[in-house]
Amino acid sequence: DSLMLETDCPYMSPEPMRKQKINEPALMLHTAKFLADLKQIPFDDFTSAVTATSRAFFDLPS
Repeated sequence: DSLMLETDCPYMSPEPMRKQKINEPALMLHTAKFLADLKQIPFDDFTSAVTATSRAFFDLPS
């Protein structure tokens, strides 16, 4: 499976930040944690997989 996260979503902040501030790229951590839990994958494994997918997509060095 390939999964990539993006930050171009200013409308709705992720929980638990929804009532506290507008969305910004720094809040992606909350989204990543939610998705790792949803897919039942350890967070470090999830972020490693997302990083590898992003590096391959953008042809970046490892």
